[in-house]
Amino acid sequence: MICPQCGKHYSGNEEVCLLCAVPLQSFQSSVPASGADVVRPPGIDQTLETIRQDIDSLEQQPVRPAGFFIRLLAYGIDSMILGLLTLVLTVFAYVILERGGTPVSSNPEDLMSWFWLLFILPNTALTCLYFIYFHAVTGQTVGKLVCGLHVVTVSGCRSLGWGRSIIRCGGYFLSSLMYLGFVWILFNSKKRGWHDYLAGSMVVYGPINKGD
Repeated sequence: MICPQCGKHYSGNEEVCLLCAVPLQSFQSSVPASGADVVRPPGIDQTLETIRQDIDSLEQQPVRPAGFFIRLLAYGIDSMILGLLTLVLTVFAYVILERGGTPVSSNPEDLMSWFWLLFILPNTALTCLYFIYFHAVTGQTVGKLVCGLHVVTVSGCRSLGWGRSIIRCGGYFLSSLMYLGFVWILFNSKKRGWHDYLAGSMVVYGPINKGD
């Protein structure tokens, strides 16, 4: 017996389809005569459409790793944002120091120390917080959002979570050694840098599954 609605086959004595509640019909395969129309089993169109949708879904699952230059563009956007935020904080701190009676020395040696204190250290801290937060929560920074990129785990293509995001951020310092860890992306088949290997991550195009 076969359901004329959904095409489900039954080998028992059922008279009504358990899925569609449609009366079942008996089906006997036969070889069509020469020149006659091919007999199409009831429900075959729905079955073929379901198979086609499953195949399309499988074809959409493989991810496409993002290359070096698109990632460089995303990082450039993030760097500009972080630079502007740090500059605002630096100016704010400078004004507070001047009004508090601790003027910033114009001596070149002292000025370099102030530069490290008021710009380099805040920028480093802000950069770490920025990348850790966005990679853990959304899987993409502002730069990656503009470029249509996401940072995901290698297995399962899920968001990194806090632990992996912290490890990945720490890996930036390793990759920054003569920038070899970043240049490695150019030659790696999976487009992964040293920091990606440390965190078990990769940068891909498109949306991700945010479950962990």
